Amino acid sequence: MADTPRRDLPDRLYARFGWKVWPFTSATFWLLALVVTEACSLNLARIQPTPPGSAIRLALLAGLMCVIGGCVSTLVTIRFCAPLRRALDNGADLVGGWNAVISLPIKMVATHLSIAAALGIPTIVMAYGRVYHFQIPVLFMPVLGLLGVSAAASTGLIYFGTALVRPFLGVLHDLGAPLASQTVTLRSRLLLLIPTLSIGATATGAGFAQATGSGVTWSMVAVIIVTTAFGCAVWTPIGFMFAHSMLTPLKDLQAATERIKRADYTQPVPETWGDELGAVATSINEAMAGLAERQRMAREVRESRARIVAASDASRKRIERNIHDGAQQRLVALALDARLLESQIPTLSGADAAAGVRQLAEGLKEALAELRDLARGLHPAVLSTDGLAPALQQLATRAKIPVVITVPKERFPEQIETTAYFVSAEALANIAKYARATTATVTATRRDGHLSIEIVDDGVGGASASNGSGLSGLADRVAAIGGRFTVDSPQSGGTRITADLPLNGWQSNG
Repeated sequence: MADTPRRDLPDRLYARFGWKVWPFTSATFWLLALVVTEACSLNLARIQPTPPGSAIRLALLAGLMCVIGGCVSTLVTIRFCAPLRRALDNGADLVGGWNAVISLPIKMVATHLSIAAALGIPTIVMAYGRVYHFQIPVLFMPVLGLLGVSAAASTGLIYFGTALVRPFLGVLHDLGAPLASQTVTLRSRLLLLIPTLSIGATATGAGFAQATGSGVTWSMVAVIIVTTAFGCAVWTPIGFMFAHSMLTPLKDLQAATERIKRADYTQPVPETWGDELGAVATSINEAMAGLAERQRMAREVRESRARIVAASDASRKRIERNIHDGAQQRLVALALDARLLESQIPTLSGADAAAGVRQLAEGLKEALAELRDLARGLHPAVLSTDGLAPALQQLATRAKIPVVITVPKERFPEQIETTAYFVSAEALANIAKYARATTATVTATRRDGHLSIEIVDDGVGGASASNGSGLSGLADRVAAIGGRFTVDSPQSGGTRITADLPLNGWQSNG
């Protein structure tokens, strides 16, 4: 059986409880507040001599305050969850459900703090004032405890509430409506550690470290304040440095995504850390490298297509010029000669008329030969009827230097044969014009699903396919069918031109 995806705690809570996870979260934090409050109340009774009955009443009153606060907060949270409940239970108003779940952490923090202030301040003033007779140092202890519990509860709600937001995305994968986003920034969430650790943890620890029965005095309050201030002084720069260490790579990642949106892949993401953020930076850099390569290939394809179009236009103009300057002029001259002969026939003898007809026939023969040569340059007939090997043999017989042809006699797809022929024809034409070679070879082999055709000469070398020569047109022609074109031409070392043409995906010829 295939392994099922492992789900984290928020996913499991949503799967088990649905929207009810939010009231449970509210009740859980109030339960933790109850435990901490009772512990602090008992610790205060341990430090400050108090009659047992008064200490028990204070503990019960603090517990009652937390129970009332938890019930009220849970009921308010249930009311806040109404849009979320409709979205998860009935699939209705998903946008409203999402906006509700986004705002829940902040709303719950505000609710908890308001209820804690509304219940805690009167309790501290009346109950603790009555038991301890409004001794200011003693009242400092519950006030400090209330601040610590509030800071810890607020931080916990924002952290855990933010984690509980993510699973709700599962019901929004097909929703295209604009959605609200979290209002608590990452910097704020990181800096929330400062009051939690300095006020909550440090002050509570200092309070529990006091001796039993020593009594709450101003000196003890001063010690707790100094200890708390020392913790705040230590944790504040650490918190800022921690926030900076998290935000700096995230800003780099955000800047990289902005560059990717602009199709700018030139600047990689700094890979400062070897942690998860570093792994994300590495993945983005690898993706940017792939996108840059695709961008380069797309640019080369566009340039290649532009060169092919330009070469096609130039070829059509050249054909038009050759027809106009060659065969057309000859045929016009023959037409004029025919009309002149027609007008002179009554006055010509039989021998002179026959000579005029023979002259016209010779002119027509030469015009026909010129048209055949022109047509052969466009697409030789032997290539279509007999295949690549006979066409290249015929090409070699017209070459100005000895050419050795080694080509399989089998037929290949028409597009492959045409490309191989014109690569060979253009290469041999360049050899005759520029290479000052004495011999050349044309070799075609079939291997690994490709037809590889290689033209080698012993000329002066120095050829290049990147300087706008005819070889660049051959490179474009080869690239147009998915092939690879290479030129190896050192100075004074001859030239080797290779075209690897893919055979797969083309219909067989003949």
